[in-house]
Amino acid sequence: MEKDEETRYILKKLIYTDYERYQNEPPVLKKPEYHKAKISIWADLKYENVEVLNSATTVEELQNLLSTFYDLEDYKENKRSAILIDFYTYLLQFAKENCFNIEQTSAFFSILKQTNDICIGDTRFENGLQWYASDSSY
Repeated sequence: MEKDEETRYILKKLIYTDYERYQNEPPVLKKPEYHKAKISIWADLKYENVEVLNSATTVEELQNLLSTFYDLEDYKENKRSAILIDFYTYLLQFAKENCFNIEQTSAFFSILKQTNDICIGDTRFENGLQWYASDSSY
């Protein structure tokens, strides 16, 4: 019982200290990091991957391939994985409908995947404010 009481005391102390700190000062938001441009072709999809994905005949087959490539096999149960698989599927469908070649498909996919990764990264929606508030040098 002593250990439980000690744990409760420590938790109360931490919660009170946190509460007390935020009463005196506003929380500090993490500043977004600036990302430099980089070459996107073959960054996320290699030549062979694009060929395999282009050979998929059904949406389900394409989603299964994508889930294997990006370790998202739980996309049927996990909503976050399902959203990513849908996003990747729509990217590839758009590229196919617009007759992108393999290089264009790889670069297009990487640019949008990296943009999505930055937007849903550790800073969540705070990154969006950076781009709206930035000057014209970006």
